[in-house]
Amino acid sequence: MPARLKSYSCSNCGGVLNVDRDEDVFDCPFCGARFDVMAFHKKDILDEVHELWKRKDFAAAKKKLDIVLPKDSDDYELLCAYALSIANLTSFTNLDEPKKINLGQGAKLCELLEKDERYSSGIGAPYFAKLSEMLPIAREYNELSGKKYTLLKRADEGKAKLDREKHKKMAGLLGGGTLVVLPTGYVFILLATIASPWVFLGLLILLVGGGIFANSRYEKIEAEYQINMNPYYELRKKARELNDKMEPLEESYKNVFKELEGLRPKTSDIKQATKEYKPQSDSIVRTSELKNVTCSKCGGDMILDRSRKLYVCRYCGIAYGYSLFFGDVKQKAYEFLKESDFAEADKRFLQVLANCPDDPDAIRGRILCAGRWRAFGEMKVTDMLTEEQLKDLRARIDEAKEHFTGTDQFYPGKISMAVNYLKQYGDVPDGNDEEKSAAAEDFNSALRDLIDADREFRTRQINS
Repeated sequence: MPARLKSYSCSNCGGVLNVDRDEDVFDCPFCGARFDVMAFHKKDILDEVHELWKRKDFAAAKKKLDIVLPKDSDDYELLCAYALSIANLTSFTNLDEPKKINLGQGAKLCELLEKDERYSSGIGAPYFAKLSEMLPIAREYNELSGKKYTLLKRADEGKAKLDREKHKKMAGLLGGGTLVVLPTGYVFILLATIASPWVFLGLLILLVGGGIFANSRYEKIEAEYQINMNPYYELRKKARELNDKMEPLEESYKNVFKELEGLRPKTSDIKQATKEYKPQSDSIVRTSELKNVTCSKCGGDMILDRSRKLYVCRYCGIAYGYSLFFGDVKQKAYEFLKESDFAEADKRFLQVLANCPDDPDAIRGRILCAGRWRAFGEMKVTDMLTEEQLKDLRARIDEAKEHFTGTDQFYPGKISMAVNYLKQYGDVPDGNDEEKSAAAEDFNSALRDLIDADREFRTRQINS
């Protein structure tokens, strides 16, 4: 996980501090005020975790917390976020019913709370202990609920099958009876008017006998149906018995949940970052002894404070975490770009350009950041660029034209053309389908040329 560049102001002296999240920076380089590093980072970490939860990316949230959460931390908020990420949940406050936490989630939480000692210390310990008490109740409830569902499903499927068979038999009985009764009825009516009383009486007996036979057959079908339904009635009875066991468990769960909510630490109780004042000034050395670094804000010479792992500008008072100048800064920038973190990627590309103004990769990267694209292949004709974005994009493209030479000098022109056609498409009024279609075709053609040029540019950079 790449570091995250952040800017903070010292609450003691107002000095500006730019640090990476993976640096152990505890004190202000200007007045020496010492801070708990997590006081700086925790809100940002939790905000990022909540954003990942919104995207249902619980694995990424867990991975982030795995990296930043200290092994001995008893921070209630961070431990809560970690437990929720483990269980693919976003909050404990809405778990007021046992059915809201499934067997898999409960099992993961139980294992975490049992094995991770961080959950048994700090102000959150009573809360997590009560949560551990609530989870087995939910597990038993959901196990019974699963069995109940299986029984009811089997009963419903069995009843549906028997209903189909019964209806089929009844349809056959009704069809056969119709073939016999209707013709007989017509003959009966005809003979009733022209035949002798004896013929009339015979036909009447036949008709009544057919009705008695049909009714007897219907009663037999119904009796068979009821006999065959007995096993499914038994399944429903067992389901009702399970439901009777579930009701007290649900009540017990709700009572424990109320107790759990009462144990939730209040905001005022959550441990705040401590601060002490301890100036340190005996470890400053000139950057020229290690690495030439200039301030990207004013261009001034910077000094390195070894103990704080900071570069400090002697002129404008900006401080930078030293990892900004060591390691592959460009690689970090592209990692942020890959994550669609365009603001952080742009800061990294700027840092590259502060030390190498002609770096083509960094110039290209800043153009992508301005358009909020991870690659030019992500450009779409429907992208809505604000006037400010367009102005920034064109300024960066013009900068590229000034710095690119040789074969690469035509590359910024391809970018400019695609952006212009994108703007042209957006300027076409809605409803003018023919003009919209023509503008889209122009953009797609320019985009294909740009992608080809970009591929050639990247290949040259790799080979060089």
